[in-house]
Amino acid sequence: MNSDDYGKKRILFIMSSLAGGGAERVTANLVNALCEKYEVSLITLFEHRDAYELDSRVQRFHYPEFYVNTPRLRRKFLKAAGHLPRLLWARNIKNKLKPDVTVSMLYLPNFINALTDSGDFRIMSERADPTWMGKNYYNAGKFAYGRADHTVFQSRRVQRMFADKVQAKSSIILNPVKVDCLASAQKSRKIVTAGRLEDQKNHKLLIRAFSSFHRHHPGYHLYIFGEGSLKSELLRTVKNLGMQDSVSILDFAPDLHEQIRDAEMFVLSSDFEGLSNALLEAMMMGIPCISTNCAGSDEVIENMKNGIIVPVGDEHRLAEAMSTIADDPVMGEAFAKAGREVSERFRAETVIRQWIDLIERNI
Repeated sequence: MNSDDYGKKRILFIMSSLAGGGAERVTANLVNALCEKYEVSLITLFEHRDAYELDSRVQRFHYPEFYVNTPRLRRKFLKAAGHLPRLLWARNIKNKLKPDVTVSMLYLPNFINALTDSGDFRIMSERADPTWMGKNYYNAGKFAYGRADHTVFQSRRVQRMFADKVQAKSSIILNPVKVDCLASAQKSRKIVTAGRLEDQKNHKLLIRAFSSFHRHHPGYHLYIFGEGSLKSELLRTVKNLGMQDSVSILDFAPDLHEQIRDAEMFVLSSDFEGLSNALLEAMMMGIPCISTNCAGSDEVIENMKNGIIVPVGDEHRLAEAMSTIADDPVMGEAFAKAGREVSERFRAETVIRQWIDLIERNI
């Protein structure tokens, strides 16, 4: 190993940022847990406000600070060169630190990790569904994971997309989830979802399906919690369907779990996911869940046993699934109970322990 036998072993994380997100939350939790025992450093590549607090013992390297402190004339070159300066900067830091283990998540951090071998054990993690991300994304993943010492996937479906030699040096670790409260025993006629207001989440599909469902269940209200570029377009869809009194699009809130705890069901309408945190949180809370058949969902929901899975993009089946739960509260409660039992697999403490075990096996 690189570290002195009498000193602490060194672990380096490479991330795009610590802005809000599942991969970022995993990283912050891991970094804070590991700094009790190891020398932990974190490289972040882009300028974003941190959504997660780090232990003061973590050594932080932030590319935007390097950029700002570079002479002005040189900054023009750095800006024109795209990601190459980030790669060279990260490689320089890695060569100086000589970490024993380097952990990266997401597209660019994984690519940089693949190109900066300093004798460390390199762990990379795929957080999306490559079939929806385009050929360039998939090819970059094949390149990176082919050079990784270990790859962490979130679902078996995505793991199977890569070569046998990648799968042989990989594991599946779900997202770590914590919830602030459990579902209320008293339900409102409320259907909820949460996610960025972008094409991937296909909230238009949900709004249209809810409109069909609402014709036979007029007492229900759909709440969409999220922010993003499609908010105005989604509001127009609501208006065009005449659903202004029955559909609300609300910003994310710190007390989101409290706001949805009386929901009768949670619906994920995404075209694709790596693994939806919002879905896992709803299951852990004990809210009956419906999801499109996107990566990860079909590995935590067993159809008609602890939730309902419907085909991606199928408006009619989505409306039918909402009717199934609305018309049979006993079934909904059975889904909720079974979902909570499954949620032990992605309880934060369980998942963080799996990551720590993986890292410690290779130090």
